[in-house]
Amino acid sequence: MVTAVAAGNATITVTTVDGGFTDQCAVTVTAPANISLSPTGHDYGNVSVGASATQTFTLTNTGGTAAEFENLVISGTNASFFDYQNDYFLSTVDIPAGGSVTIDIEYTPTAAGSHTAVATFETAAGNFTANLSGNASVAVTGVSLDMNTATIARGNTQQLTATVAPTNASNQDITWSSSDNSIATVSTTGLVTAVAAGNATITVTTVDGGFTDQCAVTVTAPVYAIDIDNHDFGVIDLAATATQDFTISNTGDADLLINSMTVNGTNAAEFTHNAAMPLTIAPGNSHTFTVTFDPAGLGWRHAHIDIASNDGNHTVTLKGAATSNIPTVPVSNWAIILGVAIIIGGSLLRFVIKN
Repeated sequence: MVTAVAAGNATITVTTVDGGFTDQCAVTVTAPANISLSPTGHDYGNVSVGASATQTFTLTNTGGTAAEFENLVISGTNASFFDYQNDYFLSTVDIPAGGSVTIDIEYTPTAAGSHTAVATFETAAGNFTANLSGNASVAVTGVSLDMNTATIARGNTQQLTATVAPTNASNQDITWSSSDNSIATVSTTGLVTAVAAGNATITVTTVDGGFTDQCAVTVTAPVYAIDIDNHDFGVIDLAATATQDFTISNTGDADLLINSMTVNGTNAAEFTHNAAMPLTIAPGNSHTFTVTFDPAGLGWRHAHIDIASNDGNHTVTLKGAATSNIPTVPVSNWAIILGVAIIIGGSLLRFVIKN
């Protein structure tokens, strides 16, 4: 009975007791199959849904005897996302002594999320396992804005909305930028603020993939025009009143909002207007209001109307003069002086000399 002890070669000799005759047997002792798996696990990292990633696994036999690679079983909740070429098992696959075989396992996710599975390599020399993992995401393919041109009046805002494609993309993050912040700025949520008249380009960019879309913004400045030709009410009797019509015109291309019209100045109480506030004037339109001068004292009276609008603040000057009633002076009491106006205490008086 020959017992193999260790790998190597030995000669077994038989000898007769009577006569000492011999015969021999050359014995080769082989080491059993010694299989190892590399790697023993693999993380495929981030893979887009619909794409794939491959990892090669190697079964190595460092023993002296061939061993059969019998089967590969992938199990676990996400086993369907990990696959291999089963051509290996159309016929017997041997792992020769001192040799190896390789097999590729492919990760092809069909849904986003984290996925795990276990690959079991079954051989005649035992079973070996590898843990598989991967994270799948839906890749961004583009981005679009709800408008690609916009006209905004200075001081107003416009909300832009971006849609990332596909709608189920894993990373929906985007960034916003303006080509000229002195014309128009944009917030992190896509709110555009018109700063000054001119043109600027608002760009949205996806964090995943760097896809972009743009909106060409034109900022307009409403033009505020006031007819100020008739601001002098002239000279009227102290007991009388005078009126003048004033016209505010919007020659811009955006609504002009008049927030307030306030009469200020030394004699402000003597000038009143009938314009109702606030007042909105559409592009190309105008509004006429009336200012009434009701003097409370003699001489020149001064005031101004301060107008606050979305085009800034504007001032219209007002003036007028008041005289007293015309007295009759007897000739016996006065020298006859014709065409002379007498100013008493800064007040304007008119006299008529009658005979």
